[in-house]
Amino acid sequence: MKKGELAVEQPRPPVTQNIANVLTDALSGTSEMASNGALDGVPVLNGFHFRFTNGDHELQRIWATVSSPSSARISFRDKNADDNYKAGLTWINVKGAGARGEVFAVGGGQFEIPLPTPRPANHRLVLSGFELNFASDDEDIRMIGVWLDESRHVARVSFMNWIGDTSIGGQLGNAWVPPQPYYRMRGYLTKVVPTAERLASELRAHEKDKDSIRPIGVRVQYAFIPNTMVESEDYFTGTTRAPASGKVFKARAGIQGFEFWFDNKAHHILELGVMPPLAGSAARSRVSAPGEYVAFQDQNRDDPIKWAVKLLNLKP
Repeated sequence: MKKGELAVEQPRPPVTQNIANVLTDALSGTSEMASNGALDGVPVLNGFHFRFTNGDHELQRIWATVSSPSSARISFRDKNADDNYKAGLTWINVKGAGARGEVFAVGGGQFEIPLPTPRPANHRLVLSGFELNFASDDEDIRMIGVWLDESRHVARVSFMNWIGDTSIGGQLGNAWVPPQPYYRMRGYLTKVVPTAERLASELRAHEKDKDSIRPIGVRVQYAFIPNTMVESEDYFTGTTRAPASGKVFKARAGIQGFEFWFDNKAHHILELGVMPPLAGSAARSRVSAPGEYVAFQDQNRDDPIKWAVKLLNLKP
């Protein structure tokens, strides 16, 4: 630009959204799956639903992450990784706005991970994907969750089979209180690492630590979207597949957090999911009744559960 000339602001690209789905009916182990729809912008996780096809099982790993502009990495397996499962995952992919982040950590039971990417001004925090896994063994599950605490800029993760402090069942989601050191967290195990390879190495190193809660490996993918894209937010709790409030999930939503809890003891898992009613959603395709929005059961569905889910509702 020459002296005296006025700077001309370059036009910004338009902000667009598209739906991306991953759907499978007979998969085992861990796989890379092509998405039906692009994941090349800022992917906002709208819904997920995993279900074993041959009964309930202990869990070793659950994986729902974006791995490329056109694929996702998924897993729902026990130690042997030989049981078929169905999976449906749906993202709202935002282009022309927002930002992405990812963090890896190893910890025990329930713990918090500081998010390394600063939140841009006038943006909201939402989940893009997650991975939770025990190093090499599998476990019954008492509690599972990934909760993004926006005010404190941390991800709270839970993947536990036994909990002595049963009051946790009343402290899900927004009701959370700092964990008791013995039952819910072992601080000396919590460690943020730079890569997936380092995460695997840390898990192997802690596997024989007999004085700790079984270590878990965690990957959290998160996104920042502009305030102007968010229409509202909703917070739900329940003890069945529908919210206790009688409210319904809105369709065009991004998951900010979910936590599930068995109120009696740890159990095998048959299915797990959060399913807003977005039209054409792969996650929603697994729902058996219109009023169902979450899934967290073993095979017989007779065990008491509690859950919390927080959603950011997006403008079209």
